[in-house]
Amino acid sequence: MNTFLKIFNFFLLIAFLSFSACGEVEDPDNVIVAPQGMTVSLTWTNDAVNPALATDLDLYIRKDFRTLVQSSKFSSFEELSITPGILNDDTYSIEIGVHEITKITNYTLTFTGKSTGKVYKRNFGPVNANDRYSTLKPFSLTVTGTKFNIF
Repeated sequence: MNTFLKIFNFFLLIAFLSFSACGEVEDPDNVIVAPQGMTVSLTWTNDAVNPALATDLDLYIRKDFRTLVQSSKFSSFEELSITPGILNDDTYSIEIGVHEITKITNYTLTFTGKSTGKVYKRNFGPVNANDRYSTLKPFSLTVTGTKFNIF
């Protein structure tokens, strides 16, 4: 009887651990599900007193060389708002246009779900004067309904 009880308790423990391990699977860090859309922010740092004045980087979302959404402010950091319906279900490139640059610069792209607050952030660089008038393509973005997959 003692052996039967040990075997029964062992199987009971295995069943309990199996059921408690089952739960809602979280999306990876680079996937944001946000019914109200998301924002994409581009910021940068360099040794200038005001980095936004010393460097001009622009932010674009493009498909087949067509610009669909852009932020191209002069003398400030960039931010895009992607609201439901602005992009069809498809894959897009996220691009950074390097315009004015006089200092070695590192930049950060931050993706934030509007309704969830989930943040995915990546740092890049350095870029410098040799990169002036170039286009950097650090990410692709796949949109499926309210799901944004950044890769």
